[in-house]
Amino acid sequence: MISKTLPKVYQMDKWYDGLATFLIKKQDKNKKEIIDFSKVKLNKPKKQAYVDENITLMNERILILRKNSTYAEKLLKKSLNTVFGDGSFIFQKGFFFKKHNFFYITDFYSFKYNLVIEVDGNYHKNMDQKEKDLQREETLEKAYRVSILRFTNEQIITNIENIIKTIRNEINSYNSKKDIKNKEVQCKFCKAICKNAEKLKKHYINSHKNFK
Repeated sequence: MISKTLPKVYQMDKWYDGLATFLIKKQDKNKKEIIDFSKVKLNKPKKQAYVDENITLMNERILILRKNSTYAEKLLKKSLNTVFGDGSFIFQKGFFFKKHNFFYITDFYSFKYNLVIEVDGNYHKNMDQKEKDLQREETLEKAYRVSILRFTNEQIITNIENIIKTIRNEINSYNSKKDIKNKEVQCKFCKAICKNAEKLKKHYINSHKNFK
């Protein structure tokens, strides 16, 4: 009988069977249900679902572009790996803009030098495409502060040495700016040492209020 779960004093009284039943049901009701989350399918927000879909689409397009690369792209890729080292430039690099849910794919990109190289086919001569390329460059420069070099297929095929020279000059310019930016400078008022020119400017504002 259920009354056996109660103290011995009450076990012989059938009235307590009903009370025991009530208490047991209440206890079962208050038990926390154990959920197996591996079997639960969570519905993603619509915006996140669209983002995931576009990221997948971007990666698929990258694979297609790599598989169907032009002769000029193959030639430049080989030259970049020879001159600057294997893996120095990523071939077909995607840039995803999550806030607005769109992406750009560049022909070559270097993380080390923050440099994008575009190889233009004949369709880039079209005025509409030129406007799109310009908008694309402005967006990338603003969002990622990249430098962008653009060459035609003909330029690469006929004069690859000059192309590599232009790229090398751009990299040297980037390194020089980087060295200057990270160069320590001294405050002319209190002789404090600052890590770079930007830090020095903040130091003037915070420590020397009369500085103009």
